[in-house]
Amino acid sequence: MDKFVEENEVFEKYSIIKREQYADFLTNFLNQQAENGYVLNLNAEWGAGKTTFLKCWYNKLKANHPVVYFDAWKTDFTHDAMTALMDSFHAQLANPISDNKALIRDFYEKGMHFIKIAVPSLAVGYLKHKSGMQNDESLLQDITDTFGINVTEDSCSDALKETLKAALEQRKKVEGIHEFKTALENIADEYIKVSNKHIPIYIFIDELDRCRPNYAIEVIENVKHFFNTKNFVFVIATDTKQLQHSIKAIYGYQFDSNLYLSRFFNQSVTLPQPKLIEFILSKYQFKLDTSFPTDKNIIDDTLIAKLITKVFKYHNINSLREIDKILISLDSCGKSADKELNVLSLLTLLILRNFHPKIYIPVIIEDA
Repeated sequence: MDKFVEENEVFEKYSIIKREQYADFLTNFLNQQAENGYVLNLNAEWGAGKTTFLKCWYNKLKANHPVVYFDAWKTDFTHDAMTALMDSFHAQLANPISDNKALIRDFYEKGMHFIKIAVPSLAVGYLKHKSGMQNDESLLQDITDTFGINVTEDSCSDALKETLKAALEQRKKVEGIHEFKTALENIADEYIKVSNKHIPIYIFIDELDRCRPNYAIEVIENVKHFFNTKNFVFVIATDTKQLQHSIKAIYGYQFDSNLYLSRFFNQSVTLPQPKLIEFILSKYQFKLDTSFPTDKNIIDDTLIAKLITKVFKYHNINSLREIDKILISLDSCGKSADKELNVLSLLTLLILRNFHPKIYIPVIIEDA
């Protein structure tokens, strides 16, 4: 098993969804766009299979390209998105070249410019440990060297010290953007040499729509600084509508979230949906109720699947994840029943239970 993505997540496992050809198309396109860096927004609503697609694509890409997979949901608890991102870069790009201490140190030193001023001391200590930095750096000496102000411990009040510290951190962040991108490029170049893989380097950022709104925005705000890093391709998977709501929650409901997002991405694409009827037929083996009336009194799996498809569309249920949950429940009922089932009646009850509990509960109580 791969440490970051399960090795059994491959397109062959999901052949009914037929997305491998789309992944190949995106790879060919992005390989040609990557020279000056490229950012692709992969859009699909929650439950439409973005994570499965990215993991399968990751496993196909990794044979020829360096790939970093960042699960934003797993780091949602952290106070600083950049710390989590840097750790992913280190674990998935820098580990194979860990013998190059100077390169790793340079990467972390440059990355320190992006860390929040209020980052917990434990996280700061962690980064210093990773980079081999000393713990006795002098803040006052840095202020003196940067601003040309002769500041001593005795002459500097706490308020002035905090103000100068904030100004120093801001200047270091601005100046450090180019330096960090260069350090990232150096890490990637060295990785390419030792792994015999090829550029571009792919960075997959996933599960943003499951995160706290402020954390999702923070991830994008942090990575935007090195979106145009040479030979790096960023693929940001989002439920764009949901992310726009998150942006409005942070910046206000009059804020133009669509324009805000468009500034980050070179291109946005929507993950194609599989044909729902084929998906249903692949997931569920029907135990048919032959008493169900039809014009020609002919019932088969395809007919039932067509009707189920219409029911899902009528209720505006498009998420493959939610549809799969209902089909699993249907399948469980079919396997446990000792007689034929009225599939559509059972489907209606399951939809009511999952999506309209206020209607479902009184119906069940009334029939009990």
